[in-house]
Amino acid sequence: MTELNNKIREALDTAFEEALELPKQKIISQIPIQLLERIDNWQFGKYGWTSPVNLIVTTAWYKWLHPQQDICKMWAKDANESPIAGAFSIRSQDEKFTVPLVTKKEVHKNFCSSNSGMQGTRAIEKMRNLKRLSRNAVADQGQKVLFDLQLFKDIINDIEECNETQAKYFFIYLMHIAIDIQKIRNASLQALENTNARLSVDEFSFVMSFLDKNPDPQFVKCVGIAIMESVLNSRFGKNALALKGVEGHKTAADARALTPGDFWFERNNQPFIGVEVKDKSKSIGFDVLSAIGDRKEHNPSLKFYFLISAAAQPVKDHVRNDKHWQMAIDRYRNQGIHVVALNLNDIYFMSRLQDDEAFDLLEKISTTLPRISSLKRDTIEKWVEHLKSQK
Repeated sequence: MTELNNKIREALDTAFEEALELPKQKIISQIPIQLLERIDNWQFGKYGWTSPVNLIVTTAWYKWLHPQQDICKMWAKDANESPIAGAFSIRSQDEKFTVPLVTKKEVHKNFCSSNSGMQGTRAIEKMRNLKRLSRNAVADQGQKVLFDLQLFKDIINDIEECNETQAKYFFIYLMHIAIDIQKIRNASLQALENTNARLSVDEFSFVMSFLDKNPDPQFVKCVGIAIMESVLNSRFGKNALALKGVEGHKTAADARALTPGDFWFERNNQPFIGVEVKDKSKSIGFDVLSAIGDRKEHNPSLKFYFLISAAAQPVKDHVRNDKHWQMAIDRYRNQGIHVVALNLNDIYFMSRLQDDEAFDLLEKISTTLPRISSLKRDTIEKWVEHLKSQK
């Protein structure tokens, strides 16, 4: 088995090198036109979760190296743990081969998951009772799907119809796409590093004007991190708290693991302050409030929890004025965790109260952005252009 695994890894490494060297036209000439059109319509890095791409990549190389396998039978077992005849485990193949390849080559950001495709693609995971992912397979209606499910199914079925050579070149083309995405990302990061804005306007207004035009939830998180770190460093001392969770959740499963927040601060290696950030489109309501209890249960050392919104009004009047809202806040306080809902302007004001002349909001945002892997593909590029606009 070890020898077989090594041969697979060697084949994938060699194909990756071909993606670096072969002209694009040479690659696409070997791929069925319909499959090529479909993959070119896939919005890499723009759906939110990138996990489905892991499954596309894995089925491509698996069909190449195992041409007799029906790769639409991607679950080894059904929901009752009964083996599915003629199936293979795409999850184990993804985690054993695809993830190590893309992370080793550093081409996963804005392309696919650095952890596991099936873990982060719950809609597909829950379809295992169908035994085979046909073009007409229907997902659980109660399952929210953040990507183009029909396009995904068509791509997988197109790969199944490929011969060995076509599947190989499709895998190479996917690696070519990943390489191009990383080139664009790296160029944006380099431009960001080389851009220093000297503003003639208020820095906070400048940031909010960017958010008005580019409502990327992960950029909102970045702003929250930049300001909260300044506030807490001034209050507790620069090295007293350790910032965690900047990179975000690798998969949807991680998000459900009840981490201390979207990001959090640890004291003595224990979660101390949790922070949850919402963009303008998301409301802070009772559902968000109730989830804090679960986070506290899984992270008993939590003492403070900040709910931060990019909206001017973080909590709607009808919610804040509901007696049950304050009752819940009081209950949490009695349980040892203090909860407060603020908008970005509120916490920025708190940071200015510290009179920290060394704090540069724009610089802090720019140095934090590269660490956040789930940004929309063009957010960094747009931020660079926004910075340049005030030079």
